[in-house]
Amino acid sequence: MKILKFGGSSVGTPERIKKVMGIVRDAREKEKVAIVVSAFEGVTDELLRIAEIASKGNKEYLPALAALSKRHLDVAHVLILPKHRRAALAEIDSLFGELREALQGMRLVREISPKTLDFVMSFGERLAAFIISRAMSSARLPAEFLDARSVLETDQNFGNANVDVRASYGKINDYFGLHAQTQVVTGFIGSTAQGETTTLGRGGSDYSAALFGAALNARAIEIWTDVTGVMSADPRVVPGAKTLPRIDYEEMIEMAYFGAKVVHPATMLPAIRKKIPILIKNTFNPKAPGTLISPSTDKNMPIKGVAAIDGIVLVNLSGTSLAGIPGSAARVFGATARAKANVILISQASSEHTICLAIKSAEGRPAIKALRKEFADDIKDKKVFLSALSERAIIAVVGGGMKGIPDTAGKLFHALGEHRINISAIAQGSSERNISFVVASKDMRKAMNVVHEKFFT
Repeated sequence: MKILKFGGSSVGTPERIKKVMGIVRDAREKEKVAIVVSAFEGVTDELLRIAEIASKGNKEYLPALAALSKRHLDVAHVLILPKHRRAALAEIDSLFGELREALQGMRLVREISPKTLDFVMSFGERLAAFIISRAMSSARLPAEFLDARSVLETDQNFGNANVDVRASYGKINDYFGLHAQTQVVTGFIGSTAQGETTTLGRGGSDYSAALFGAALNARAIEIWTDVTGVMSADPRVVPGAKTLPRIDYEEMIEMAYFGAKVVHPATMLPAIRKKIPILIKNTFNPKAPGTLISPSTDKNMPIKGVAAIDGIVLVNLSGTSLAGIPGSAARVFGATARAKANVILISQASSEHTICLAIKSAEGRPAIKALRKEFADDIKDKKVFLSALSERAIIAVVGGGMKGIPDTAGKLFHALGEHRINISAIAQGSSERNISFVVASKDMRKAMNVVHEKFFT
């Protein structure tokens, strides 16, 4: 069995949905499949906007709601044959009636809670999955609509619910054991044990696909989107960026952290536990091979990607009060934690005389204030010195194939040196999957292109 997940851009118009149905038809000829879909492109954002307007106590949301209803009805008219259309249109009207009541309640109480917002947002996926299931059946691709709320059980953390894997996997297997037809499943949503609607947070539909794949021990999970796969760098910054044929789970997690948003890291977890490969495919170019994310990496390509995070401040603490004193690092990280500042990169020499921290610029000022307070006496006695460099960027070179290869770092820093790019800090974990370094923001684009050219040409 295989899970096929289609994102909002893949189901944005009737023409795109027809492409999706063609992909599903080809896949069904080879094996059993289940389909997970997101809301139509832009619908989730529109639902959020409509809910915000309704919560202010006026009726200005009604025209937008009417336009949203018309959009879904128009798609149904195009894709569903007349003999199947009446029942489908009635169900769509019923769903919008339910949504209208929820918005009216929000308007009257002038309030928008996370619980109510999850319920409102669920309509995007519910409408999309229902319409696509009926369109498939109308096109002689028998399919059933599955509202994931009936099988994905979560806690009450509305907006970013945690899935009860044991309970959900049992429900999924029970359901699929009784339903042989292709299921078109709502992504992104689940429900509590009490039947309250929840959403799974950012990347929720991808996560839904991974959960269904793991529960059903799928052979593969395919994420169909509007790109050809995972790129070796951001093509907007590095024109020579290439589509990667294969990477492993850990490499993908590293790259996603640094901005590769093709697939969210949380999506990985159920697949990693079951060692299920994930294939990133392009809905608009289905013949392109895409990127395979699997348990093992391609050893012939030691470097898989070059990524960056801009808008960084580099904080340096140095002095005799840090060297050889147990608890110094704890004081540093305790202070940044109290300031709610996330430390992205850490660099410390073995002498323990200096600790260097990279923090997002927006969190830099409160972090520095907290560190000055923590080390106030040491700074006063000139035992600790604190300084900061703003307008910095972190560049990460990612690749599992670097492990045990002695000349990778040498090539990297030699290339940067040849182009006179100064490095402010360096960090590398013992896994050797990631070499990160800090440069001035003005040098970020140049540094990324220099490194990419060194390893990908």
